[in-house]
Amino acid sequence: MMKKCSTGLLTSNRARQVLLRGRITKQIAACCVARLLVLASEAPRQPIVMQVDSPGGLITESLMIVSTMKGIKCPVTTICQSSVGGSAVMIAAQGSPGLRVAMPSARFSFHDLLNEPSLTPINQELFAERLAQSTKRSVQEVLEWMAEGAVFSPDEAIANRLIDTISVVPPTPRFADGE
Repeated sequence: MMKKCSTGLLTSNRARQVLLRGRITKQIAACCVARLLVLASEAPRQPIVMQVDSPGGLITESLMIVSTMKGIKCPVTTICQSSVGGSAVMIAAQGSPGLRVAMPSARFSFHDLLNEPSLTPINQELFAERLAQSTKRSVQEVLEWMAEGAVFSPDEAIANRLIDTISVVPPTPRFADGE
């Protein structure tokens, strides 16, 4: 059974999924964080799948989602479906190593990021640092992607270490500690 948590974010009672859709607002981020924490508390080492199809949105709230993803013990598979932009690129890149996936038609865009009103100089630096950590790229390189409004295909996203694989079927996450 699917239920609507907030505009753009759907949750499933049966599946360990978070479906992140639409612009990231305070409500969307709060609901996403709550869903991640509930799933992590129910089964601390069971995998979670986060499907991302978002143009991005508020930077601080996106950083809150990323901090939650990194703070739970569950492996998180991120699946980029069609269009991932701005701060949603950072969220997608924060999936567990080897579990960051894109569908063949996905696009990764930094196009509107610099027009985001919540992108203060401090948030810009935090965004760049977080993305640089997950991609093993330099902060300067990430800042250049942002300044250029770079748009990557799935192959380019792999080359730039935003994702690990391209697939129509997501990878099977391994259970932690042999669960």
